[in-house]
This record gives sequence, C-alpha cells and structure tokens, in this order.
Amino acid sequence: MRVVLIRPPVTGPKGFPVTPDLGLLYLARALRNAGAAIDVRDGWLESDPARATALDLVGDGPVLVGFKLFTLGIKAVRAAIREIKRRCPLARTVVGGPHPSGVLTDLWGDVPETDFGLAGEGEIGLPLLARAMDEDAPSFEKIPGLIWRDGAGPHVNECAFVEDLDALDQPLWDAAPVRGYLARPTPIRKAPHLPILTSRGCPFDCTYCAGRQITGRKMRFRTPAKAVDEIEYLHREYGVRLFAVTDDNFSLNGRHVERFCDALLARRLPVRWDCLATGLRLDSLDENLLRRMEQSGCFAASVAVESGSPRILEHMQKKTDLAVMAEKMRLIRRVTRMRLNSYYILGYPEERRADLTMTVRFARRSPAHHAQFFLFTPLPGAPVTELLRREHRLPVGAWETFRFDRPSLPLADVSLRALKRWQIWATVSFYFGRPWRLLSLARDIWSPPVLRDFANRVGSLFRRAD
Repeated sequence: MRVVLIRPPVTGPKGFPVTPDLGLLYLARALRNAGAAIDVRDGWLESDPARATALDLVGDGPVLVGFKLFTLGIKAVRAAIREIKRRCPLARTVVGGPHPSGVLTDLWGDVPETDFGLAGEGEIGLPLLARAMDEDAPSFEKIPGLIWRDGAGPHVNECAFVEDLDALDQPLWDAAPVRGYLARPTPIRKAPHLPILTSRGCPFDCTYCAGRQITGRKMRFRTPAKAVDEIEYLHREYGVRLFAVTDDNFSLNGRHVERFCDALLARRLPVRWDCLATGLRLDSLDENLLRRMEQSGCFAASVAVESGSPRILEHMQKKTDLAVMAEKMRLIRRVTRMRLNSYYILGYPEERRADLTMTVRFARRSPAHHAQFFLFTPLPGAPVTELLRREHRLPVGAWETFRFDRPSLPLADVSLRALKRWQIWATVSFYFGRPWRLLSLARDIWSPPVLRDFANRVGSLFRRAD
C-alpha cells in the first residue's frame, strides 16, 4: 500500500516557527517499518500539497492519504479531500491529530468527506489500517484508535499508546525536506533549528488542554542516549546546531532531564538546545538541575504561567502556586543566563476584568524577558470545552471560527472587542513597562529573517477581533 501523509497549509497568521511535524515523521517511520511506500507533503512549505498529491495520484491504484487535522484546518482539509477523491477515486482518506482525537465520532459532522479518523497516537493503528486497505474484505474492529462507520453508524476503537518509545526508532527524517525548514530562524533562537522529542504523556488535568487526548496520561520516556543519537545524526547529516525539545512535560521527571543533559555532555557535540516550544512546569525545577541544563547547552526556556489570578488557576486545575512560580522564575534568572519566555491565557471562560488585571500585573512584575498572551480557544476534548458545551455556551458548528489570534467567547464583563484590546495592552505594557525588556527584544529579533517573523507576530496581535 502506498501512503501519503499531508500537513495542510497554515490557516491564519504565520507567526509560528516553520518546523517539521514530528508526529507525521514518526508515523512515516512506523509505516515504512511495516512495508508501506511513504510520501510526506508539508503545506507549511508547499503552497498546495493536496493538489500536487492529487496530480501525482492520477492513474494510480489504491492509496491511503492521511491528513494532520488541527481544528483551524477543517475547511482546508475538506477541500483537499474533495480534490484528491475527484482525481483519484480509488484513494481512501484518514484524518488524525488533535481535532479527531477531541471530537471522535462527531468527526463526520466536521469533515464528512473523510473515510476514516484516527484518535490518539497513530503509530500502531495507521500501519494496520494501511494493511487492511490491501484486503478484499477489511475488518476495522481491532485497529486501535480508528474512527470508522458502517451501516450501524459511527464507531471509535479504544486507543493504544506506544509503551516503549525507543521501539519507535527515530522519525523518518529522510522523508522530510529538512533543508527547507533550516532556512527559517525565529526570535530568541535566531538560527535554524529542528524539534526533538524525549517523552510523551501528561498526568495533569489542566482544563484548557486536550493534549492527553492525543498522547495519554501515562508518562513514557525515550532513553536519553537514543534522543542524543538523533541529535548527533541531524548534526552530522544536516549541520544542525540548534534543537527544540517539544515534550509536553520535559521537566516533570528531574532524573530524566539530568540523564539527557549528561548524555549530551558526554558526546561533546557543538549544539545548543531550548525548551521554548512548550512551557516547563516550574515547581519541578531546582538550582542543580537548571545549572546542568545550561551546562549541556540549554540557552532558553518557556514557562507556562497561564494566569495571575489564584481563582482562575484553581479553576484551570493547574495545581501550582503563583508564589512558587514567581520564585522559580527568579531562580532561573539568578543562576543561569537562559532567555526566559512566559505564556499566559486571556479570556478563559470564568475570568472577569479583575482576573485579567492580575494576570497583566503578574507578568509585568515577573523577571521574564518575553511574554506571549494567547487568547483562550476552546479545544475539542478539553474539559473546559465540554463544560461550555454542557452549559450551551459553545456555539454549534463554530470550530472554524476559533483562532488563537481572535477572542472566541466574551466574558461576563468583557466583550470580544475588549478582550482583543486587553491582549494588546498586556503585550505593550509588558515590554514598555520595563525598558530593559525592549533592549532584550531588540537583541532577540535583530536579523532580517527574524524581523520578518516578528512582523508576522505583531500583525497577528493587532488583527481586528471581528
């Protein structure tokens, strides 16, 4: 069976780093190991990968086309599936990733054109689906995570999570246009970089997050030496000198972080790394671990504060304390030279104007070099999204209108337009309230490619709420 995996083009602002999708590359590895012929297309680099794929498939036999589906990409994926089926009637399609994992059997209300969906981690289920497509009378009941339908209606099979991450081997890097990604530096990093994964899973219950719908609750870890093998390979083959750790909970297990740092130090590789992609849990960090991270090449990290209001943090079930977070942020600044970025959410459904004020005040007083204030977006499968649905506060069929650069829902005492103004005010006051941050910002964006990326981010910030 031939399998084509596609990440659709970016929908909305293009202010995020253009990096490979590790999920697709891990799937590509699992498929190749199962004997499938693999092609990976990336709409973050190509303008219309689905049309190019459709043209390639004209006249071909059966093929399985898989799409990584984020909620923002529903419209693009629907159009892409229609194009592929028009030109290649024998093609079968499957969508996986965050949106199918959150909506499950409601999938066909959003993407009626697809044949299948896949929830959770797909390295076990997708090769089995590809194999079933070669059978005269395929059976779907035992394919983990498969969302499918027959005459009796839609079904979703129980997910199976990969227990041994080392058994996955490395992502299939030779299927990716690696050099195309390396031409796109971003702020703070200011150099080409590639993502690396050292663990999966999240045991926490943060209400705004749907990550455990994809990777499960149980934490699983790669052997640190295996992760460093991958870093060494990418450095040797492509000259990459900068890596971004993209784990959901990289710092949760201090011993794992320490062993990763030790493995890097033992290789003496001329590389640096960061934890900017996902926010570290601050309460798990101590002075010795931070020093070890910096010694092994870590130069920057993000921390997920989310709110400066204790009431909102409690509703979010963050299970953390503002005083502890503030102390740990000061510790990072005191014992390391790492660039410190911080994440906040504005517009969480239970917030009020007073909570927004506390968040802006906490961010301004923090020692972080940078802050990003995201507008709350209801994610399929997240606990707070299910609460909104039960309370009839989530508009039916509104998924495609929810975007991180636009307010999704008004608060009791703050309108959608006002929420957008709060986001702008939070960002402006964070930087202009402390002149040293402006100097730090200038340092972190000072190069032509990075300035272009920064301009995209600023454009997103000032985009109208409606």
